Amino acid sequence: MESGRSIVVQPIPFDLKKTDLKDGTESDINDMARMLIMNPSVNIEVVCYPDEEVEGTTSRISLDRGNALKAAFVKSGVSGERISVRAAPSVDPINPPPMRKGAKGKRYVGTVYLVITKV
Repeated sequence: MESGRSIVVQPIPFDLKKTDLKDGTESDINDMARMLIMNPSVNIEVVCYPDEEVEGTTSRISLDRGNALKAAFVKSGVSGERISVRAAPSVDPINPPPMRKGAKGKRYVGTVYLVITKV
């Protein structure tokens, strides 16, 4: 672990335009929480990107997603003081939405990163 490193949360723990965690993501979150518990000096920042480029609503959905993920970490035993939340103002430049529509049922959901802020 090194300060400044970004870790992509896969699979994405949210559904399109939703702020509640998807069913079945508890085990993935518990695994990440266990890693944080084993490394008590590590602090992270949860960075959530919106699903689409829309004025006004993007940062609210992203912020709510980050807070939901933080609450799940706290519930798993990680101190809330070690976790900060940041809502990205626009879609992920590293993993942007596709230019054309994908197959039915496959929709772009904003990326979630855990950024290590302190080791």
